[in-house]
Amino acid sequence: MKKLFFVMFVFFAVTKIAVSQTSPLIIKSSDKGLHLDHTVIAKEGFFSIGRFYNVHPKFLADYNSLDINKGLISARPSVYH
Repeated sequence: MKKLFFVMFVFFAVTKIAVSQTSPLIIKSSDKGLHLDHTVIAKEGFFSIGRFYNVHPKFLADYNSLDINKGLISARPSVYH
C-alpha cells in the first residue's frame, strides 16, 4: 500500500513539474546586453520578480529605467464593470 501511494505521489509531482515548465526562457540581446523578457501579471513587483530570477530589485529597476518606489503596471489592464 505504501509503495502504491509513493508511486502515485511521484507521478503527480512529475506531472505538475512538467506542466509548470511550459514556457521556455529565451535570452535576447539588445544594446544594453543580454536579457529575458518578462510580462508582469497582477500582484507582481520588483521584489517578487527579482526573487524569481535571482536578481536584485534595484538592478531590475535601473536596467529598465523605472522608479522602484512607483511599482509596476500589469501588462493586462484591469477591466471594471
